[in-house]
Amino acid sequence: MNKNFQKSRQETRQGKMNSTVASANSKTDFMGLLIRAIFYVSVFSIAFYLFHVQAFSNVPTTEFQGHIFWAKIVALDPLGFKIPHPGFHWMILGLSKISHMSLGYSGIIVLSVFVVIMALMINRTLRSLLKEYYSEGHTLWMGASLLLISSIYSPISKTFYLGQGAANFWAVPTLIVVKPFALASILLMVTLLNMTERKRATLCSLGFSLALFFSVIMKPSFIIGFLPVAAIYILFKWKQTNREVCFLAVTAFAPAILLLSYQYYLNYYSSSSEIILTWFGVWKLYSDHIALSILLGIAFPLSLVVLRFRALLRSDYLQIAWGFYFVTFLQFAFLAEKKYVLAGSFSWGYSIALWILFIFSTAEFFRWFSEVKEASIREKGKMALVSVFFFLHLTSGIAYLIKQLAGGSFA
Repeated sequence: MNKNFQKSRQETRQGKMNSTVASANSKTDFMGLLIRAIFYVSVFSIAFYLFHVQAFSNVPTTEFQGHIFWAKIVALDPLGFKIPHPGFHWMILGLSKISHMSLGYSGIIVLSVFVVIMALMINRTLRSLLKEYYSEGHTLWMGASLLLISSIYSPISKTFYLGQGAANFWAVPTLIVVKPFALASILLMVTLLNMTERKRATLCSLGFSLALFFSVIMKPSFIIGFLPVAAIYILFKWKQTNREVCFLAVTAFAPAILLLSYQYYLNYYSSSSEIILTWFGVWKLYSDHIALSILLGIAFPLSLVVLRFRALLRSDYLQIAWGFYFVTFLQFAFLAEKKYVLAGSFSWGYSIALWILFIFSTAEFFRWFSEVKEASIREKGKMALVSVFFFLHLTSGIAYLIKQLAGGSFA
């Protein structure tokens, strides 16, 4: 009887302990959910206010109002491809018709939702790459910094954006809506080419193909720069992985390339526009110090890869990001549309590349901090230098955003 009584008391005590642990876990989960909710609501609110400023005030260099005009043109013949990449315009036309809101407010909501999607994808990416090192709360704040980060401001250049480019540039709606598809394409390609199971690889290749296709509908600037890098990456993997998987990756590009070809026909064969070669011709229009502008745009990721080169060798994502940056750099430097030189059409891929480069560089940066347990003075010096550049990008980005929220120029 006494043994049974003691056993009963132990079971009761254990049950209470389990209940306490479950209650604590439940509270932790609730707090985590609450923090995430506050974070994403804040992102949406700030984005909404920013795009409201663009829509209803005379903000120089923003394209929001111009794209609302184009949406009205697209509305006359939605499937007629009045412009080659009507994805943003289709979305705001659809939302406007369903909700009976104006095109302006529909555009504000669509762009605000896409900024939230960008935040979600950045945080999921960081969480996936850093889950062994940091909690979800930590990666949430890293993700917040990636929504703010910009080129380093310099009194010599006198602008935040022109000449430097910017990882976060909010003045072009089509640039915003293409970014989630760009990041998804890179993540899915790397995932696909590391798969061995045929059924899962087929599903992944379908997702990859859709991400590429929708990126072209939103803005072809991404795939124009990404295609050469992807070709080299797939060719490299062809010798290392299952060739059936590589073949799936190659065929995934087919729909996007067909649509890109049609866009090229609309832009250049059925109009008087053409692509010309130039020697930093567009870049010279927006920067008096091109070399300085380049460094101000990539000081953090460049210092990271120079001081921690082994990170580049072991990371497929960093290799793709730098390859993508290099290709879009060449396009920005040496290509222009003859009819629209001032538009800098080949600079948009460069802006997307900066965004991608900062995401994967930031992941490696914080991995570096976690991996180095007992750093030497030299290692600490390297980490401090890269940290300074990261901080300068971040503070410049915060100042840049404040300027835009106040209705200032987007330059």
